[in-house]
Amino acid sequence: MRWLFRPAATLLGRLRYAHKFVVVGLVLLLPLGFVARSYVDLQHAQIAASAKERVGVAYMAPLVELTAMAVAARHEVSTGAELGLVDVGAGIARVEDADRRHGADLGVGREWAAARDLLLAADVAVPAATAFQAYNRAVDALLLLIVHVGDRSNLTLDPNLDSYYLMDALQFRLPILLDVTGRAVDRAVLARREQVGASTDVLIDLALANGVLASTRAALHTGISTSVASSRSGELRRLAPAGLQAVDKAVNALEKQLTEAVKQRTLAGLEDDVADPARKATVRFTRLTAAQLDRLLAVRIAGFSRRARTVELVAVAAGLLAIWLFVGFYLSVAGPVRRM
Repeated sequence: MRWLFRPAATLLGRLRYAHKFVVVGLVLLLPLGFVARSYVDLQHAQIAASAKERVGVAYMAPLVELTAMAVAARHEVSTGAELGLVDVGAGIARVEDADRRHGADLGVGREWAAARDLLLAADVAVPAATAFQAYNRAVDALLLLIVHVGDRSNLTLDPNLDSYYLMDALQFRLPILLDVTGRAVDRAVLARREQVGASTDVLIDLALANGVLASTRAALHTGISTSVASSRSGELRRLAPAGLQAVDKAVNALEKQLTEAVKQRTLAGLEDDVADPARKATVRFTRLTAAQLDRLLAVRIAGFSRRARTVELVAVAAGLLAIWLFVGFYLSVAGPVRRM
């Protein structure tokens, strides 16, 4: 086996003692530095990914609230109530501000402009049936934009159970609840105003809406329960169940009226404002969900930063200690070797 080590012995034999210690030190320290650098780079990559998720939350939260405003405005024109009570312009302004700050990073500026134009067009559309359809198109565009924001901010790839299911609620479940609760009631209200009554088409729409509400509510329950069970956040475990219970109660009341309308084949018992509590509870839960998701991401970023700093400090300390020991060892043997 000597032939295997002869090249190394020949190389080191040609070096002075100081150079030998330098070579051995580099052989030991370079891999340590490489591993430490790779780990720190990984932490910084995860920090960047989580920071982009926070950008997505900052953009998505006002989008979902604007969707709720669009749903409320659609209800105004459907019921023939006094117009202008819903300040859609304030919601648009908040999303505009988010788009100025984050739209370029997410690449959704053009899609937001298209959704905004649809919403502004719906705000001036007449008559009620035309405005109803125009608002539907605007809400559909907002829902699609919410999904795109989640995709382009990496929210849909979130690796942790608690934050993933909060993302799922904010991006998918809550916007659907906002839209379907309002759309079902408005469809029935318009049918009554136009004296169509409980036609087969209207009843089919109400039944489909009821099914969507039931499945969405079940998925929301599963997701939030998983998020609460897997989270270390005491605030999330305390606030999320209460907020979800309020949404559940309001949506359940709407489902009962929709079920009764379909069963009795009449729209007489369906109240015009039965969807309002569901919309308001969903908006409150949306704000709670966005705040908790952002807080979880901030805590995650802090953890990544702390681990990166710890590894950097340990690597530097280990390198300095190794150099100190190598120099001490060299000084301890150099004198006796020279005397020999």
